[in-house]
Amino acid sequence: MSVDELIDRARRGEATVEELQRLTAWRRATAANEQAYRQTMRLLDAASTLVRKRGIVPSAASILAVRRSS
Repeated sequence: MSVDELIDRARRGEATVEELQRLTAWRRATAANEQAYRQTMRLLDAASTLVRKRGIVPSAASILAVRRSS
């Protein structure tokens, strides 16, 4: 499982304790990791807003692809 997928699982409350520990360790490892985490969370939050306000349902893969390309 990629870190992006792990972030998404954690955000949805689906991550196991071990996965949350892995995510926490990854975030603490470097400032760049923390920045990537925050950017991914912003994108996932924006996608949720689209769903609520517009009924648009982007796939998780497309959301995470946006983060990888930025």
